[in-house]
Amino acid sequence: MNSWKTILEKDIESLDNEKNKIGCEFELLNKEKAVVANDVELLKQDKDRLRTDVEFLKEEKNTLHKFLDEEKAEFVDSAVQEILESIPEREKTLAKNEKVVARERIYIQELLEVRQEIIKQMGSEKATKNRVIGVKKRKRGDLELWNFREKKRATLKEVISYYLNRTDK
Repeated sequence: MNSWKTILEKDIESLDNEKNKIGCEFELLNKEKAVVANDVELLKQDKDRLRTDVEFLKEEKNTLHKFLDEEKAEFVDSAVQEILESIPEREKTLAKNEKVVARERIYIQELLEVRQEIIKQMGSEKATKNRVIGVKKRKRGDLELWNFREKKRATLKEVISYYLNRTDK
């Protein structure tokens, strides 16, 4: 019986040790639970702060979009206004340019007629060896004014100055 008693005492002692051990582990788990609960609370606070920041940023984004839309609208309106204001001036310039082009066409036509007249006159004159300006027949059969001294096509200005100098003598 003594042996049973010692076995039971050892078992009781072992169970007490086990109980103390479990009690310590329980206290550690409770401390860890408190730390985790504290961490969860901090995370909730961070989450709430982040939500607030996100909402603030969304509001800022919307404000900026509205501002940019207003800026774009103002820019487009001012560009359209400038274009509308410049249309009459551009129409006047276009009309002036059309008049200038019409005058240039008339002058060109007159110069072509004078050129043809000079070609006819020079073609009917006797050819001399010393002539400077004359008429040369092109490969296509067209007649053109030619500067024989410089061996190039004569400009109307050269022909006119040649004739003026020739008639002065």
